Parts: sequence; structure tokens; C-alpha cells
Amino acid sequence: GTALFKKTFVQYRDDSIHVDSIHLISENENGNRALTLRSSIADLSLTGDFYYSSLFNDLEKLVHEFVLNIENDPVAIQHYYESKRKTDQAYKAVIKAELHNIDPIFRVFNIDAHTSRETIVQGEFSNSTTSNLHVFTNIDSLLINGQTFTGNEIEFNGSKVRDSTQ
Repeated sequence: GTALFKKTFVQYRDDSIHVDSIHLISENENGNRALTLRSSIADLSLTGDFYYSSLFNDLEKLVHEFVLNIENDPVAIQHYYESKRKTDQAYKAVIKAELHNIDPIFRVFNIDAHTSRETIVQGEFSNSTTSNLHVFTNIDSLLINGQTFTGNEIEFNGSKVRDSTQ
């Protein structure tokens, strides 16, 4: 399916972003899905053998589990894993984003940052016995809280046994 939104106004709390157009395309051929979002802020694509609900829920869970591990609160960790639903669906999603100008997103979330335009971010999320998230980018320039960083290469690799506290 396809959806096209023109002269779009997105509001988050007390701030907003105006986007000339957002074009969303969803395709499914023989169990392989492709989700593409095109806008003046960024072009994003996800491709692979996943269900949208599983992918987005599992990514959110993985990030939450990383945060739990960083905070290292044994009671919160135990409570989370005791109530976590077990799943066994295996899949992989390839991620690609071309960030045209994400400064409006930084502004909405009150982040003091600016990044060079046309930055490419690539990655992969796979979910089987182990959940893996790998993201890579080269950013020409990045300004955070008044500090400028140039020639940046950023890579994130995170993996975790899906239903384990480790």
C-alpha cells in the first residue's frame, strides 16, 4: 500500500515540525517486506522477512533491555523478565536511512545538536535465539552542545540472548 501526506504538520508536546510531504510505501512479496518512508527530513527503508508488529515491538524491547542492563537494578530486571512474553519468531531486517536534515527533530526533542546533511545510516536487526542490532554511519560533521566533531565514524553493535537477563 501507499500513503502520501502533503504539507504535513507533526506535533510533539509543545513543539512541531512542518514537512512538505511524507510518502509511505509498504510492500510484501513472498513473505519479504519492504517499508519505505520518504520525506524532506529523511528517507528510511526496512527490508526483510519480518512482520511490522514483531519488528517494532522487538526493537523496543531490546532497547529497554539494554537500558535495564546499564541501570543494573536487580529488582527491575527480575520483574521485567518474569513478566516478559516469550517469543520464537526468527527474522532479519535491513535498515537504511538517508538523513537529509534532521535538525528539526533535534529541536522538537530539545537536543542541542546539528549534523551534516545527507548522512547515510545503515544497519541490520536480526531476531532469533539472539537479538542483534548493528548500525553504522559516517558523519561529516556533528555539533553537540557547542562541541564540533568532524570526520566521524560511528558503529553500534548490540546483541543479547532474547529471553535471558544476560
